[in-house]
Amino acid sequence: MADHLPRYLEQGLLVRDASKLRRHYFSKQRWWLDVVSMLPTDLAYIWWAPSSCAATRLPCPIIVRINRLLRLPRMWEWFDRTETATGYPNAFRICKVVLAILVLIHWNACLYFAISYALGFSTDNWVYNINGAKNLTLSRQYIYSFYWSTLTLTTIGETPTPENDAEYLFVVADFLAGVLIFATIVGNIGSMISNMNVTRVEFQNRMDGVKQYMAFRKVGGELEARVIRWFAYTWAQSGALDEERVLAALPDKLKAEIAIRVHMDTLKQVRIFQDCEPGLLEALVLKLKLQVFSPGDYICRKGDVGKEMYIVKRGSLSVVGDDGLTVLATLGAGSVFGEVSVLEIAGNRTGNRRTANVRSIGYSDLFCLAKRDLWETLADYPEARASLTERGCQLLRKDGLLDEAVFASAQHQQDTLESGVAKLEQTVENLNLRLARLLAEYSASQAKLKQRISKLEESVSSSVYRITCMCQESIRRRGQVHLRYDTVSSLVTGQSPSTRSPPFFHSELVVAFVVASWRVSVVPLHIRVLLDFFLATTGPSSRVMVRGAGRDYDDIHFVSALREDTRCHLGRSPSTSSSSTFRLTSLRIGGVFMELLHLTACHFAVSTNSWFEQRCFVYLDSAI
Repeated sequence: MADHLPRYLEQGLLVRDASKLRRHYFSKQRWWLDVVSMLPTDLAYIWWAPSSCAATRLPCPIIVRINRLLRLPRMWEWFDRTETATGYPNAFRICKVVLAILVLIHWNACLYFAISYALGFSTDNWVYNINGAKNLTLSRQYIYSFYWSTLTLTTIGETPTPENDAEYLFVVADFLAGVLIFATIVGNIGSMISNMNVTRVEFQNRMDGVKQYMAFRKVGGELEARVIRWFAYTWAQSGALDEERVLAALPDKLKAEIAIRVHMDTLKQVRIFQDCEPGLLEALVLKLKLQVFSPGDYICRKGDVGKEMYIVKRGSLSVVGDDGLTVLATLGAGSVFGEVSVLEIAGNRTGNRRTANVRSIGYSDLFCLAKRDLWETLADYPEARASLTERGCQLLRKDGLLDEAVFASAQHQQDTLESGVAKLEQTVENLNLRLARLLAEYSASQAKLKQRISKLEESVSSSVYRITCMCQESIRRRGQVHLRYDTVSSLVTGQSPSTRSPPFFHSELVVAFVVASWRVSVVPLHIRVLLDFFLATTGPSSRVMVRGAGRDYDDIHFVSALREDTRCHLGRSPSTSSSSTFRLTSLRIGGVFMELLHLTACHFAVSTNSWFEQRCFVYLDSAI
């Protein structure tokens, strides 16, 4: 059963597994049409009353076999598969169209005979006339009906005139169907015939264009005749087939396989390429270019710089002397020349120049391999390059054309250069490895730093909340104004509580130490260090004033006072009851520095001993 199931493609491959074919077949909704088309409806003939058929010698009605029409989609699928696989698609299309015409005429003939049977044979001139012994035979009935159907659908002949409404309606429907169907069919046939000759038409147009150009440039005589003969030769050999345009639609892999299949045997005939690795030969096959030479054309002349090597595919070449008359040798299909010149062997006494004149006897097809293409390919095969160079040297030694001293010197220089290049490549590779390792370490350290910053942000957030609560409690006990959490948070992050500006925006920090005496007891060292750092780094935009007892100290005196000793002597006022205010204004800092300053100030305010709590407090505010 699996052999009769429709095939399908899975990932571009034709599925042949029976289980997969069954699952795919029953997953479609069309399988029930196949079931209905296979029902044995022919058994209805057993119960069909054949008396009327036998009395008139007519075939029994075949309406019971109409379920076979459900197989038409399968037939069209078979047509499509065959058209794709056949090597003569145009001929197959024409046969398919002709078959479709015959089927339509056959169906229309059967319908005409059925209508004649329903209206009554011989009742008028339009229906089938059954009178007479000849008209009773099955062959006569079918041929006449087929003839009538052909005349009606093609509208190219005269048919009996209808005599009642049913006959008129049927003829009108036949005419309309014939016009539509046959217009489509004729158009398709014309298109197919045009496609069959499209190559010939393109070739003729190309040749006509060349003729017009030669007439415009007044190129006549023998040269014009040679051009026309060249066109005739290319058409006779390949039908003017453009291989590059044909293969352009294929992927590179398939093009390579086709080229290998067609040209590999030709390339293996070259002596220097014998026993080379398959990869090199496959790469070189793709570089071969086909060239066609006319009779008398020179492929190369003596003394020319050798830039190509040639392989004779078809035709004959002659090696002639300088006079052009003396024939020194003849080259046939499979011959190779110019292979040594493309290798550029140092010490070649000919200087990579041609040593003979080669001329085409008739029309010749030659494969050409350029020197540039050869060396581009050999760059990926260093071992093959050395092997080809050695074989070229052997050929030159055989003919006595190799200078051994020059070759040895050039070979030594080449080895030294290759060694230096290899070391340089190794150094670059090591640098790449070190750079990759450094990048990996940098990425790892960056990730760790981000994790530490995230943890610090979490710690700062919790510290802000805790310090806010402690400050609120301390201020509440002294009857001061309530200090909100968002105020402290804005001080820590550098944002206003109302505007929520982005971090690192400048804000004015006012830190006031209100003390009962000039002498501050037990000032922590880290507070002095922070104040010293900020005063030294904020620059002229900051100003620290020490006010007390009518005396103002600028930031220099304040820094000096901070540096006096660990007890931070700031001087004494004549009146010990007067208070001093250290006001830090316009201290524009952001980010981590602001966080450290605020947290340290809050820590100083809430963690000192009770004696200090009775004499000082810290007031924090954010002024915009």
